[in-house]
Parts: sequence; structure tokens; C-alpha cells
Amino acid sequence: MNLLSSHPILRLTIPLATGIFLSDIFLRSRLCLQAHGIALTLLLGFLIYLLRTKSYRYRWLFGGVLYTFLLITGSLVTQLKWKQTDSHWPDYQVYKGFVLEPPEIKAKTVSCLLETQRRKVLLHIVRDSASLSLKTGDEMLYCAKIRRPKNAGNPYEFDYAEWLLRQGVSGTGYVVSGKWEKLPSRHGLSLKQHALVFRQRIVELFRSWHYEDGDFAVLSALTIGYKEALTDELREDFAVAGISHVLAISGLHVGILWALLTFLFRPLDKRSGGRIVKWALITSILWGYAFIAGLAASIVRAVTMCMLIELGHIRNNSISHLNILAVTAFFMLLYNPFYLFDVSFQLSFMAVLFILLFYRPLFNLLQVKNRLLRYFWGVICLSVTAQWGIVPLVMHYFSNFSVYFLFTNLIVAPLIPVIMYLAAAALAFFPIPLLSDLFVSGLKYAIRLLTGTAEWVSGLPYSSVSSVFYTSFGTVVLYLLIVSAFVYMVDRKRLLFIRFLGAVFMASSFLLLQRGVDGDAKRTLVFYHMRNCPAIHLIERDGSSYLVVGSSGMQKDRFRYIAKSYWRRRHLLPPQAITANYRDENIWTVDGLISWHGKLIGRIDDDYWKNKETDYPLDLDILYLCKGFEEDMVSLRKLFDAKQIVLDASMNEYRRKRLKSECIELNLPVFDIAEKGSFQIYL
Repeated sequence: MNLLSSHPILRLTIPLATGIFLSDIFLRSRLCLQAHGIALTLLLGFLIYLLRTKSYRYRWLFGGVLYTFLLITGSLVTQLKWKQTDSHWPDYQVYKGFVLEPPEIKAKTVSCLLETQRRKVLLHIVRDSASLSLKTGDEMLYCAKIRRPKNAGNPYEFDYAEWLLRQGVSGTGYVVSGKWEKLPSRHGLSLKQHALVFRQRIVELFRSWHYEDGDFAVLSALTIGYKEALTDELREDFAVAGISHVLAISGLHVGILWALLTFLFRPLDKRSGGRIVKWALITSILWGYAFIAGLAASIVRAVTMCMLIELGHIRNNSISHLNILAVTAFFMLLYNPFYLFDVSFQLSFMAVLFILLFYRPLFNLLQVKNRLLRYFWGVICLSVTAQWGIVPLVMHYFSNFSVYFLFTNLIVAPLIPVIMYLAAAALAFFPIPLLSDLFVSGLKYAIRLLTGTAEWVSGLPYSSVSSVFYTSFGTVVLYLLIVSAFVYMVDRKRLLFIRFLGAVFMASSFLLLQRGVDGDAKRTLVFYHMRNCPAIHLIERDGSSYLVVGSSGMQKDRFRYIAKSYWRRRHLLPPQAITANYRDENIWTVDGLISWHGKLIGRIDDDYWKNKETDYPLDLDILYLCKGFEEDMVSLRKLFDAKQIVLDASMNEYRRKRLKSECIELNLPVFDIAEKGSFQIYL
């Protein structure tokens, strides 16, 4: 209670965030802007009346009305944000679009974020020389079928559709060559787009330094927030080592730049009006850097806090950093309520909150007089408080915890400023080749030390704890446990110790219950939704499994995300890929027929069964039709009597619709994976 009473802005931020959360859960599908407007008008009038009465007796009523006003305000801004993504897209139509960001080049497509009909559309264009020439600010005409973002429907997959909608993307589409053309550009670029174009120039300059691919990727991500070059292996190494935060521009990077600017502009403190000039210069440069780095939630948080702290320095006022954090959160959520559901926003704020609350008490537990040891003790305390502030969220979202994060951060903490300052110097002295080459060479060795450390630590035994999954409730319980442990360490009272043990008991009971639920292995048959990659996954109770795929074999990149989510959650071993006829004690496959624990499945992806005849149709539990099947259901029914028809997403839309209508006419149960997601059966 003392924490809330001494930080009034924090008390205002809580109802605002609560309103955003409740509105997102209960009112997303029902936009009721008029009701919100009427309620806010009445509450505002009542607040003005209570202010005029100036009665101390009604202070509780004023507080209640104010909290309700903020709660409904949070709900209203959320409704307005959802309204921006609400749109109806007809069938194939010609649209006009404006490229908002630098296109992302992929193996077969070029992905462009467009503004179309005052809505954001993510358009995937077939990769060719024309699409590769697209850049920010280009205008184009295209013919496509735009659809609202939709997930594949595979088990435990990342909610990509939800993520796109929260980024303001109203639809997605696919365009083939010849169905679009570039127009003469008539629009000027916005400030953000100018910043992204400038970032692209910096990226090209980094490429001209001829670093190895991994070093270039780390340099681009660490300094200017360009992450497109990061490979999955590199991300995994940094995550396991406990230093993935250095690859995402956040308070660490902004703080390093802020420290440099404060040092450079220190002489202005001694001049009349110099502090105002210093504040304006530092604020402008930091916001410019934020625009170049992409304006992620963590960057906006860090720059806003630095701006407010510098503002307090103008009058020599010591402003509570916790109040500054609350003010930052309040206005960020008011501007964009979807920040509340942004993982970078949550991680950034929880890390800073734990540092502000627990760093100093933890640091004071040991009185270290040696300057060097005191520095290392400070780094340890900072890493511990920040890490434990985000551990529950990391376990909830990524199911991974780095065991050696303390050791790794002791090495990385002094290395990151060196890399950023060397990069800044190399860019600043670019017109002077002799000096620039010197800084570029030193920067290369610093980055190699960073990547080498991440690779070495990630390869150590027991380097991370994975496959532990927390629900939202489990995350809250874990936070209670961590906070209780911290409070007990700094203030060892018996009552707090009892509460700590109670929290341990609650958390342990919950984890055991959750482990029992997740560990209840079931024999499962899964048909995944992966375009142009039909697969049948047969999972045994002991975690072993078979993956029946086409003759092309198991395409690991196709199964990468499923392996990280579903397979890890089920604690599955790497599956045995079956591409041809096979037989063992549990399964046999021959000519597309699969027998597994009493289930008989037929898989057709070619013309093998064409013109075949039989007097006795084969009874099948499931008939799985994939791209390559060109017959109709009438002829197929003469060969197979199937209890369930499953249509794979590899077939085009026209073909699936035709087969579905034939199944309905023949009274056959049919499941369209492209429309409904993966198909699962538990044995």
C-alpha cells in the first residue's frame, strides 16, 4: 500500500491497463463506442462536480469515480484500436497500395507491408526481378484476394494472426507475377519511413565491411535493430546463453547511447540555458535513434524514460524513477493499448520494475569495498533482478530458461558498450578511411568474442531448462514466489517467511499438477496444416513417433516451428521419417496405406490408384487426399470405403471446394485442413 500511495501515477496506470485487458477479452467482437462515450461524459461531469464541492468526506467517492473513468478510457482506446483493423475484403479485386516499410525478401516471395484503402495489408509477391526492386514509398496496383489474418491451426502454434492484427494489419494476400504493376510515386515519405530508409543505408554500409554472415547479423541487430539477417541457430545460441536481450534494442542500448550523449554535452550544464539545449539535443538524438531502430515498445519505453529523467535534471529535481516508469506506461498505453499485449513491452517493463524495486536492497546485502569486486557484484545484482523480473514471462512465452545467464552476462555486460561505441566511431569516421578501417577491425573482433561466447555457453551441458510450460495462472504464481523470495532476502521477518513457504507450496502444487496434465501421454494421430508438405504424424505413448511424408523426405525447415511448440510440449523425441514402404512391430506402410494400432489410413498424392478396380472396397478409417490426386470421389469410392475424408492444404482452393461438395453429395464426413487447421485423433 505504501508503494501505491507514494507513486500516484502507478495508481492511475493500473485501472487504465485493467480496462484495456477486460475490453480485449470481453468486448473485442462487439464494438460499442457510443456507450463508452456516454459513460465517459457522465463520469467526467461527476468528477467535475466532486472537484467543485471540495469535500474531504467524499474523497473515496472521487477516487472510485476516477478509477472507473480510467478503466472505461482503457476500454475505449482498445475499442478504437480494434476498429482500425476491422474491414471487409471482397473476393479478387484490383487494389492500389503504398509500400510502408522496406520489403522483406524471402526464398520464394517478397513480403510488403502496404497501405490499402486506409488499412494495412501484408502482401506476399512472387519473387522476381520486378518484386526485388520494390522499396519504401513505391505505389502499386495489384489484383489479389485479401483475407483477414488467419492461423494455420496447428497445435500450440504461435498466434501469428493475433500478432498481425495487433500490429494493425487488417489483411494478407498473395500475388503472382503479372498481377501487379508499379506506379509513379506521388506520396512523400513520413518521418518513420525516412528513418527506415536511412537504416537501410546503414545496413548496406555494414555489408560493405565484408563481415561473416553471423557477425553482420549480430552487428545489425545490436546497433540498429535490423533482425532480418539473424538465423534461427544464432537466435537459439543467444537465447540459451541468456543474452538474447542484446539482439533486441532496449534500455541497455538506449542507456549506453544516453551515457555517451550526456558525456559529450556535459559542458552545456555550465552555461545559461545550457541544460534546456542539452535536453533538446539528447531527446532529439534518442528519438531519432528510436525511429531508425523501428520504434519497438522496449525502445519507446527506454527513450521516454530518458527524456523524462533529463527533464528533471533541468531543475535539479530528483524524480522517482518508479513514477517515471509509471508515467511512461500510462501514456504508451493511452497511445497504443495493444502495447499491453506486446511481449517486448512486458519484458522491458518487468525487467526495469524489478531493478527499481530490488536492485538496491540486494546490492546492500554485501558490503564490498574493493572497486573491481564491487563492479562485478553490481553486475550480478543487476542481472539477477532483471532476469528474475522476466523469467516467468520467458518461461510462459518461450519455455526456456538459461542456467548460465549470470556467468554470460559478466562477460557480455562490458562488451556491449565497446561494440556500440566502436560502431558509432566507425560510422562517424566513415569519410576518413584510415580511422574508419581501424574501428571496423576492432569492432569485428569484439563481435566475434560476443558470438563466440554465446556459441560456447549454449554448447555447455545443461545450459538451459526447456520444455517447461506455464499457463497465465502459473506465471502469476511464479511471480508471487519470486517476489516473496526477494522480500524475504532483504527483510527476514517470520511472517514473510511463512508467506514465502506458502507461495512455494502453491507453486510446487501447481507445477506438479501441470506436469501431470502435460505428461499424460496419449497415442495421437496428427495431420498438420503445412502448404505443399503433406505429413501424417503418428505419436506413441513413450514419446517416439513416425512421420509419414512424401518421397521428397522430411523438410526440416517446414517442421521447425511445430518442433519448437507442439513437439517440445509433448516431450517428443525426433520422429522417424518414413518416405517409402516400411514395417516394424507398431506400423506398416505400403503403397500409401498405413496400418497403426488398429487404424488403417490411406494417403493419395499421385495417380497410383487411377484405373484400379476391385469387387470389395477396402475399409479405411481415414482417407487423406493431397496434391497430386486428380480423380473424383465417385471413382475413389469404388476402391475405398472411408469413415473420414481429410483434405490436405497442398491442394488448391478450387480443388478442395469441388471435393467437399462431392463428399456432401455422397454423405461422406469431410475435414478441410486449409479451412479448419490440423486434424487430430487420440487413440
